Amino acid sequence: MFLPAFTSLLMTQSFNHIRVGDVDGFGYLTGTTPGAIGPFGQEPAWPFGSWQTGVFGCSVTPFDLTNAVGSPINTDGVGVLTGGDYLPDLDCSGSTAYDSDEFNNQGPVEQVDGLVQTLGCLDLASVGSVYTDLALSPNGTGWLDGTVAPPATPYGVSPSFQFDYFVANGDLTPGQNVFVNVVFSDYDVVPAELIYTDRFGSSMTAYLTTQDNGLGEDGQIQKATAVLPFGFVYQSVSGGWSGVVSVQLNAPNEPFIAVDYLEIAIEPLVLPEGCCCWIDENGVQTQSVMQEEHCLDLGGTYAGDGVSCEEFLCQPVTGACCFLKDFGVMWCHDNYTASDCAALPLSTFYPGQTCADVPCPMDPIVGACCYEDADLGWTCVETEEVKCLESFGGTWYVGQPCSWIQCPSVPLTGACCFFDPQIGALTCLDNVDEFKCLEVYSGTWYPGQTCSDVADKCMDPRGACCFQNPDTGSYDCLDGVTAFQCEVYYSGTWTAGATCSEVDCCPKLGACCVKGVCVPTTVEGCDIAEGVWSGVGVMCDQVTCAEPCVFDVTGDGVVNFSDLIAIINNWGLVCP
Repeated sequence: MFLPAFTSLLMTQSFNHIRVGDVDGFGYLTGTTPGAIGPFGQEPAWPFGSWQTGVFGCSVTPFDLTNAVGSPINTDGVGVLTGGDYLPDLDCSGSTAYDSDEFNNQGPVEQVDGLVQTLGCLDLASVGSVYTDLALSPNGTGWLDGTVAPPATPYGVSPSFQFDYFVANGDLTPGQNVFVNVVFSDYDVVPAELIYTDRFGSSMTAYLTTQDNGLGEDGQIQKATAVLPFGFVYQSVSGGWSGVVSVQLNAPNEPFIAVDYLEIAIEPLVLPEGCCCWIDENGVQTQSVMQEEHCLDLGGTYAGDGVSCEEFLCQPVTGACCFLKDFGVMWCHDNYTASDCAALPLSTFYPGQTCADVPCPMDPIVGACCYEDADLGWTCVETEEVKCLESFGGTWYVGQPCSWIQCPSVPLTGACCFFDPQIGALTCLDNVDEFKCLEVYSGTWYPGQTCSDVADKCMDPRGACCFQNPDTGSYDCLDGVTAFQCEVYYSGTWTAGATCSEVDCCPKLGACCVKGVCVPTTVEGCDIAEGVWSGVGVMCDQVTCAEPCVFDVTGDGVVNFSDLIAIINNWGLVCP
C-alpha cells in the first residue's frame, strides 16, 4: 500500500501522542489580549478575563473572569485552564449554563476541523477539533454584548472524535498500554461516559465522574484517562502500525459541556488505579483502590488498572503466628491467616514465613496480678500467670505493670468500640477488658457498659445505597450499608435508616420540551428549564415539541391584542 512511502516523512521520534485540538485552556489563553494570535492562527480568546471592564466576569477589573461562586477561574494562577479550574460565569448569574454562558474561542484551523497535533506519528484522517474550544449546547446564543456573538452551536452535546494515524516500525512498543486523555468541563449529569469503537465496530465504555454542583463546582474543568488494549487500537501493516479508534463523549442529558482537547498518548494524564491487597500494620489483610506504585510500596498485590475491589478477591495470605498461649507463654503456629492470627491475644503475624524463621519468645510472660490479701486487702504484684492464678488466686493482666492497674474485686469489662478495616465501619464487642480494647483493637473502651448502651456512639448508621452498575448502566440498591461503604466502594447515594424497598433508585425521567427542543429529564429539571414535561417514562421520540412563537410576547400561547399592548407599553425601551 501507500503507507510505507510515508515513513520517510516521519521524524526519527518515537511515538508520543496524537491530539485532536490544542492545549490552550478552551481558548482562554494566558497573557494575551482579545483577538491575539494563538499557536495556530487568529483566535478570539481572552486572558482569563473580559475584554471590557465591568461587562463580564462580575468584576470591575478588566481581564478578571470569575466562576459561579465569584472566584478566579484559574484557581492556582498557573498556566492555561485545566483540571481543577473553571469555565467563567459570563452573565454573573451564579451558575455556568447554556443560553447565557456559551463561548466560541475557536481558531480558523479548528473551525474547519483540521487541528491535529502529532509527535512521532503521521496523521491520516483524524477529525473532531470542530468540537473543541467552544460551548456545546443545543441552541447556543453566544456572547451577550451584541457585537461579537458567534453563531449558534449546531453540534449538540455528544461530540465524536476520530483517530486515524500511522506509526513507523521501531517508534512503538507492541503491547504497550494505550492511554486516552481528555480535558472537558461542566459535566454534572449522568450518564457520564466515553464510548470507544475500533475499526471493526467493537465498542468499550469508560465511565466518568460527574462534578458536584452542591459543592460549588458548577463549570468545573476535569481531566480523565482511560486505558485501552493495544490490539483494540493498533493493527500491524506494512512498515509499521495503523492506529484507528473513534471516541464519543456521551452526554444525552447534559445541555452544556466543553472540550479542550482529546488525545492518544503513551503517558496518562491521570494515573490509573486498581484494587490492591496488602497486610496492614496490625497484620490484617485488607484491600482498597490505589495506584500501582503505592500498592507495591506497601508490599501488596496489584489487581490491574481499572479493576475494582468488588471484582477482585484477595487470596488469603498465610504465615507464622506468634501469640500468647495458656499458662502465660508465647507460642507459634504455622499456616495461619492474618485475620485468624489477629484474633489471638498479643499476636504477631509474619506473612509467608514459618515458625522456624521468626523470633517468637517462649519465655513466661510477666504481668500485673491483683489479689486480695487477708491483712493488706487488695494488693498487686508483677508475676507470671500461673503463679498469679495458682499461688495468689488473683486476676492476671498480661504485660501490664502494677502502676497501670487499680485492682477491683472482679475483673472489669465493658463495651469496646473500634474500626474494622475489613468492613470499613465501626463495630463493637461486649465483655472486653480495657487492655485488650486499647492494645489489641485500638478501640474506645466503655467500662461496665454493653454495645447496646453505646450504639449511638459506636455503630455506624446503616441504610440503603443506590448506585449505578458500571457494567450494565442500570441502577441497583444494597441494604444494610454504611455511608462510608456506599460512597467509597460504590460511589452511590445513601439513605440513612432506609431499606431498598423504601427508596426509589431510578431517576424519574420523561420528555421535556424547552424552546422547541426535547430533552429527557426529571420534572424538577424541566421546571428549572421552564419547559413542558410529558410525564414519567415518556421518551422524546414520542412527543413533538412546538416551535417557539416569537410573536407571542406575553407567553400565553396566543397571539392577540394583549401582545400588541405589551409591545406598545415597552415602546422605546433599549434592550441590553
